[in-house]
Amino acid sequence: RELRGISSKLLNSVEVPQRRFRRFNTNQKVEIVSYKTDFKSKSRVENISMGGLCIEGACANLQVGDLLKIHFVLDKINADRVMHARVVWVTTGATEMAGVQFVREEDVYNDLLNAIG
Repeated sequence: RELRGISSKLLNSVEVPQRRFRRFNTNQKVEIVSYKTDFKSKSRVENISMGGLCIEGACANLQVGDLLKIHFVLDKINADRVMHARVVWVTTGATEMAGVQFVREEDVYNDLLNAIG
């Protein structure tokens, strides 16, 4: 799947940046809520890294730059986690996917406050 994504970007003349973090494949369920719109979805994580994750599921209504709250229920270790993220890419078609980059909570609040003022 990664090779298809990289090949597609190369064929469409999109610059492929060097990855900073190793990806780990997973099948983790998540709940996603947008800070700026009424978007809410239960999806799954395709892969995760220290910098972000790839979501597969209802992603067509997401747009690059959207700020998200992502809620994980980690069954195997009996823990809940909430992460904040910014959408960096979205693909639609047979499979809807989105790539998100983790951001600090302070960055979310600064962005939301700047949008008001």
